[in-house]
Amino acid sequence: MSEIMKDKIREHTGDRRLKDGMYMIDVERETVEILKKIGYTPSKNIKKAFDKAWVNSDREDSLCDFIHKVWRFDS
Repeated sequence: MSEIMKDKIREHTGDRRLKDGMYMIDVERETVEILKKIGYTPSKNIKKAFDKAWVNSDREDSLCDFIHKVWRFDS
């Protein structure tokens, strides 16, 4: 299931990386938008999942990998 979700996320993010001019607020907004586009309704605790993913990521990570982390921590 995890790889299927990652593929769905990648369809919307392409090869973008966190370092490609993205600020935390931009990443957070895009994460929620993409999760909704793929049919996942974030929990009311999505902010905690986002914070945990942010701490466990670095600027070289792809946006897809980051959103996948958020999804895993939120579900």
